[in-house]
Amino acid sequence: HQQRKKVLAAAVLYSSGVDEDGLFTADGDMEVIALTTGTKVLGGEYLSIDGTAVNDSHAEIQIRRCLIRFLYAQIKAVTENRSSVLEIGEDGMMNLKPDFSIHLYINTAPC
Repeated sequence: HQQRKKVLAAAVLYSSGVDEDGLFTADGDMEVIALTTGTKVLGGEYLSIDGTAVNDSHAEIQIRRCLIRFLYAQIKAVTENRSSVLEIGEDGMMNLKPDFSIHLYINTAPC
């Protein structure tokens, strides 16, 4: 019998506050943009070779997938001139706007 451990992962978008001197403050807004749960150990009896189950259900993998999906939606918003946390930099690359940051929370050390 293998011990299974449930894992919680979250991606949080933080909109930083800035004081009158333009310095970072910690009183900004936070929004959970993705929240996942998963199993740290998936027993061999649950592995699927025929595609009927997700073999890699680690919360860390799921949160990565959700974050990529979020970022693609933000890229699409920029290209459609809609509100986004991304902007096109001077080099033509898309960047996170300076007043935003994305933080990852995982309730246990990754395996």
